Amino acid sequence: MALDVNPNLSGSNVFTVSVADSNSGAPITNVGISLYASSLDMDMGVETVNLQPDGKGHFSASGDLLMGGDWQIRTPENTLHEATVNVLTPY
Repeated sequence: MALDVNPNLSGSNVFTVSVADSNSGAPITNVGISLYASSLDMDMGVETVNLQPDGKGHFSASGDLLMGGDWQIRTPENTLHEATVNVLTPY
């Protein structure tokens, strides 16, 4: 699984996740993906981003990073596959 946050600035961003089979590298299309974004610098709640599939193993949606700084982006707990990524969003 790979995550891209574009443009990775405060405000609206496009979150894109690419999912592929770890053995064959073939795209995985039969999954649902939601992301939770939360600031590590101050408590601002959690931004939920529900990604939409393109049918080719890529899932994307727009969401907001309300300010620059350190962010944690994770999948919901108790899911089949869990992931956590920390990103630094420029001020």
